[in-house]
Amino acid sequence: MAPPKPRFSAAIFDLDGTITESSSLHLQSFNEVLQQYGIQIPRETWFRIYEGTGAKHIFADALAKKGLLNSVNVEELRAKRRLLFKELAMRQLLPVKGFGQFYDGLRELKVPSIIATNAEESTLLLSLQILKLQDEPRVNSEEAGHAKPDPAVYLLACKRLGKKPAECVVFEDSVSGVLAAKRAGCYCVALLTTTPREELAEAGADMVIEDFSKLTPGMLFVMKR
Repeated sequence: MAPPKPRFSAAIFDLDGTITESSSLHLQSFNEVLQQYGIQIPRETWFRIYEGTGAKHIFADALAKKGLLNSVNVEELRAKRRLLFKELAMRQLLPVKGFGQFYDGLRELKVPSIIATNAEESTLLLSLQILKLQDEPRVNSEEAGHAKPDPAVYLLACKRLGKKPAECVVFEDSVSGVLAAKRAGCYCVALLTTTPREELAEAGADMVIEDFSKLTPGMLFVMKR
């Protein structure tokens, strides 16, 4: 999947697994909260089914499979998990390889960008603060009204950027995210940080890369005049 001739004018980034190495931290926080109910999400299941689908859905699905959904307060579990993730992230959260340099390159080309994610607002803000990106525009699926793989969050991101979907490149790492990006009408670059290449390609990714270290903004974006 070779890069296209540069023609895009805006970048949209997913958060977890795309610009932050956070997926394992999320899995750990979910499992610590769920262990009291005898639930442990295997790593393979996390990346195959739950990666990028949002905390509310993950808790609801895991509890429903145990027949516990109607007897557990999901909002309380979400609050506990947020605190656990914060503790883990403050110690261990790192950016995906090459992201910092790639992001700086976007700024040099004056390419506008935005974060669009299924992550809860508090988690999103924490991650951006750790990466010193707290001023980056952002939108999450709760604000958009629907979680990925619904395209709502990416359509809203395009609207915030003042761009048509065909003008935007979405950077993703999960099947649900790639599906959302393509359903929105965006070009999608998928990273191999959490999901096998064949699954990302099957979901419709236009390009699949290991990380940001071998990609430069000039391969995709036209400099703003």
